[in-house]
Amino acid sequence: MKTNKLFLLLAGVILLLIFLIIFIISWRNFTKELENNSTIPVASLNNQTNTLSNLAPSAPAPTLITPSQEQLEEYLRLHISELSPEPEVLGGKFYVTKITWTNSRSANVEYEDGHIALIGDVKFKEVSSDTPVAQQVIVEYFKVLK
Repeated sequence: MKTNKLFLLLAGVILLLIFLIIFIISWRNFTKELENNSTIPVASLNNQTNTLSNLAPSAPAPTLITPSQEQLEEYLRLHISELSPEPEVLGGKFYVTKITWTNSRSANVEYEDGHIALIGDVKFKEVSSDTPVAQQVIVEYFKVLK
């Protein structure tokens, strides 16, 4: 009985080794075949490129834009409390009192909460023209001047 179990175990191991050897040989042949077929002559690449250039032109690349001052001012008015590095005091809530534009992407913002008044310097980033409108306002920096 022991000999039969040992024989079956040995036969199973031998069969497993045979399958493993067949698999390895097949895999090597497969990878060699892939390597041989993956080389494409340069002339045929040039023909493919020429063929692709005859297709319809692609869409123009997105350009960088600055959102309108109205969009930026609305953003400042809605988010001044989050942007200000100085906290509101005594339960006040910051609101913008004046915006003076220094260029198309930078401004000085006067704001207060009823207890303290501050002036901030803000600069906005340009965004890609394909950016959704809701995500077009990105603050590059916001610093308190006084």
